[in-house]
Amino acid sequence: MVGVGVKQQSESKDMTYDHYRRSKPRLNVLRGWPGNETTSLTHSAKPKAGEDIKSGMVIVLDTNGEWVKATYALANNKLVCWATADQSDTDVVSSGRLLGLSVAGPYEIQTPYFDSTQVYADNTPLKVDTTAGQLTIASLTTADDEIVGMCTRGGKTDIAKINSEATPVAGAVNVISFITKWVPGRAS
Repeated sequence: MVGVGVKQQSESKDMTYDHYRRSKPRLNVLRGWPGNETTSLTHSAKPKAGEDIKSGMVIVLDTNGEWVKATYALANNKLVCWATADQSDTDVVSSGRLLGLSVAGPYEIQTPYFDSTQVYADNTPLKVDTTAGQLTIASLTTADDEIVGMCTRGGKTDIAKINSEATPVAGAVNVISFITKWVPGRAS
């Protein structure tokens, strides 16, 4: 029996442990959301089967009242939300519902779902991108652009040193921080 215990100890010294890493970090609400309180603007609905919604993606309700990843065309003249969880998370699967934070709420959000080819800085206006689930830069002077937020905290930021949830890409885990602000399209 003693020999078995010694062997187990020596084997455990050789083992290394780590945690599951995501490709992108989850949504981080920096301010404005007290959790599932009735004082915050949120909406819970069924995610569309097979949509593969991830925490932090921009989502919108389809004609069946189910969450889908938002695109520029799908989000036109609709209140968009941000997914607080992954569609595949246990609590979403068991309840059949996914919670979204509304663009009309007073939130400051950090998300990794944005067009990384753009340059983001403080006060950069944001809109829903043509790529499903992500944001891109909007123009305040383009009447068709529906503004959904304004960048804060420097815009694009590398959080690799403070967030071990995601695997760095080229040494970085980039996110954008922004306040939600809805300015519907102004085209006539």
